[in-house]
Amino acid sequence: MKSFTLIETVIAVTIAFLVTIVALNVTKSAYFFVSNAKERRDFSYKATVRIFNDGKNAYEMVRDFNITNDKVISSLKKDKFFLKKEIEYKNKITFFKLKVFDKHHSITLYGLE
Repeated sequence: MKSFTLIETVIAVTIAFLVTIVALNVTKSAYFFVSNAKERRDFSYKATVRIFNDGKNAYEMVRDFNITNDKVISSLKKDKFFLKKEIEYKNKITFFKLKVFDKHHSITLYGLE
């Protein structure tokens, strides 16, 4: 009867353990990058709305809709964005830079008139 020796079994278990650890690390990294991309996308949507609505937060923009759900209201008020405007005039051309940012993300819009 043929059987595995102790050393062969230990090596096989070690290789299986290493493959499992590597697979878990790859999965964790992929999850981190996907969730970070979703956060960035959501921030970009909210920041763009803020830029084009004179710096109002989401709740101020929909206040006239008489929302009664407290969870929705708190979610709309929760987002704290800051708006920074820079305007520069050169040779009858106006350059502007609008930056919306929070603790973790920022988005900048450049333009000229």
